[in-house]
Amino acid sequence: MTHSVVEAYNVNSGRTEILLEANFRVESPNWSPDGRRLYVNGGGRLYCLTLGEASLQLVSGDATVRVSNDHGLSRDGSMVAMTAFVRDDEAGRDRTGIFLIRKAWQTPALVTSAEPSWFHGFSPDGSDIIYSCIRDDVFAIGVSPVNGGTETLVLGGPEGDGHHYDCPEFTPDGAAIWFNSDRAGTMDLWRADPQGGALHRMTQGPRADWFPHPSPDGRHVCFLSFAPGTRGHLHDAPVTLHLMPQQGGEVRTLGSFQGGNGSMNSPCWSPDGARFAYVRHDPCSTGANA
Repeated sequence: MTHSVVEAYNVNSGRTEILLEANFRVESPNWSPDGRRLYVNGGGRLYCLTLGEASLQLVSGDATVRVSNDHGLSRDGSMVAMTAFVRDDEAGRDRTGIFLIRKAWQTPALVTSAEPSWFHGFSPDGSDIIYSCIRDDVFAIGVSPVNGGTETLVLGGPEGDGHHYDCPEFTPDGAAIWFNSDRAGTMDLWRADPQGGALHRMTQGPRADWFPHPSPDGRHVCFLSFAPGTRGHLHDAPVTLHLMPQQGGEVRTLGSFQGGNGSMNSPCWSPDGARFAYVRHDPCSTGANA
């Protein structure tokens, strides 16, 4: 049994606070724009946690759409996007795409027609989504309008360099995107302009760096690292939690825990930039709430 612990780290005090414990797998917390709630996935469904309460509330939606750990809200809270799996009986397999919910959590609508695609963030004005994807068997970072339109591959893809590109997210001013890539040999964090130019390698070293999340106040980027030589983003692995300035500079190690994929795949900062949330996944239960 998986014991999930949702925690928030306060960048001003350096303290952590436990927000929820659950005896099932809970993943990828997103903050609501008012800072009063978190949205997490578990068991293929999306849930809401009101801070100060000990239980999760199921978010309404289409039960045939199984939500993954890649999801997030627009800045104004009017939309939520999610990577989800939908059974295609004709093809005999699950389809992986990005779905959008508007208007008080009504039925999800497919945004991306190409697959597979994995959601990672909205543009600051809410007009576009940014995501990682595979096109013609090559990893890429894509951008698509939320109201429908042509997909733009800003990095990688069939015309790219063949490296792994993942976890893209806009800075709060929309002037840059952060992502992780092995384009220099190890999995590091990178920054580029929204068109994929002006590339800067932001971390380097033996560890595998994943899931960069720029804070909404423009100050910090939080991220996770796996052990050197780790391939992919593992579940339930030893990871370290880090913080660095958005302009680049010293990387601070905040702590270590068991987690990885599902700990902080999605945008995870509080709207004021004071805290970010993540999930530890311990191997056994110790009397936590379900």
